[in-house]
This record gives sequence, structure tokens and C-alpha cells, in this order.
Amino acid sequence: MGQRSRRIIQGKLIDVFMIMLVSMIMIPLLVATVADFVVRLTNSEVITESIVTMVAMLVQELSFIWLTIKVVLTSGYKIVDIGLHLDTWFRDLLLGILGAIGLLLINSFGGRFSIWIFEVLFSQEQVAALMERENSVIVELLQPSQPMGQFVFLLLLVGVLAPIAEEVFFRGYAYSVLRSKWGSTIAAVVTSLVFAMVHLYTIHFLPIYLLGLALCYLYERSKSLVPAIIAHGAMNLVIAWLTYSQGLI
Repeated sequence: MGQRSRRIIQGKLIDVFMIMLVSMIMIPLLVATVADFVVRLTNSEVITESIVTMVAMLVQELSFIWLTIKVVLTSGYKIVDIGLHLDTWFRDLLLGILGAIGLLLINSFGGRFSIWIFEVLFSQEQVAALMERENSVIVELLQPSQPMGQFVFLLLLVGVLAPIAEEVFFRGYAYSVLRSKWGSTIAAVVTSLVFAMVHLYTIHFLPIYLLGLALCYLYERSKSLVPAIIAHGAMNLVIAWLTYSQGLI
């Protein structure tokens, strides 16, 4: 089956900004405020920091998906216009698997290069301390001592929901809006910069930026979000499993 025709998304930059504002700032703040209120009200020790973090991540990703699709549909477009379709599912599956391998290589070499740059500018002790701070949240969530249910939930979150949400918004909508205004190159550069910035990393900024560029390229070439979602999810799962496995040693 061939691909159905797609319309070019002529969206508004203000919509891109508002989706990010609500999903990345307002929603997490709301979840943190509600969680703090519940803990104070019930004096409960069940609601741990890890649980609050995962709930905030869950609501944030759902917000990204819901708001993006809502804006797309209310603007007169269809979800196929941002590349959500299964018309070429087998090709997209293969591209996603190959893309995951590529993303893992980019993440590995990009990360090493970034560390090398920082070690030129700072001492190894400073770089190691910064790396530990950047990795602390995900390492804490993936400790083998955490309940198995929490571990499975986190895998579904980072391996399925987060890739869908981030690809739907960053590549499917934001990139498409910017591409219609400034062309594919500038759109890829800008959305990848924003993609890296919102992860709030320093050393990992470069590899995440390069991953953003690669995902834009995969989306642009395939005309589908499916390969990018599969590649993104598979990469996240591999990294999560490696992080978890290190805690077993």
C-alpha cells in the first residue's frame, strides 16, 4: 500500500510555544504542587520522590500528545499530515530498527566527544561530578532496589510514551511548522536545539542535539513518524536497560 497524500502543516509559532509552556512548565509544576499537598495532608511516606517524578513525566508526555493532536485537528489538518500512519508499516519498522542502531552510535560517539571537550576546559573531577548530577535522576529511577512494577512502568514510559510524545511534537508538529516557514535545514537545526535545551543537560547537550538532527532527517526522508518513534523508543530502552544492568553489578 502506498502512502496517502499529506498536506503541509502551516501552523503558528505561538501554538508551538504554548504547547511547550503548558507541557513542560505548567504541568510539572502542577503535579509537584498537588503531590506536595497530598503528602502534607496525609503525612504519607508512600508517595516517594521517584513516584512524583514518574507521574510528572507521565502527565507531561500525555499533555504533549493531547495538545499537539488537538492543535493539529482544530487547525483543519489530520494526524496523517504530521506523519502518523501505518501505510508503510513494514518499511517503517525496518527503518526504525536501522535508525535505532544509528542513534545509539551517534549517542555514544557524540557523548564521548562532548566529554572530551569538557575535559579540555575543566578538570576530570569536575566533569565526573557534572556527569553524575546529569545522570542522577534516571540512575535513581532505575535502581534494582526499586519495585519491579515501578521498573516496568518506567520502561513503558521511556520506551513507548516518551518517544511517541516527543516525536509527535518536535518532529511531527514543531519541525513541520518551522519547515513551512524557513525550510527543512533551519527547521531541523532550530527544533534540534530546542529539543536538546529542554532536556536541561550540559555535557549531554551535544549528543541530544545530534540525535534531534538525526530524527529530523529520518522523519524527512521517510515522510512518516513511525521510524523515528521506533528508533527513539528502542534507543531509550537500550540505554535504560544498560543503566539498570550497571546497578546489578
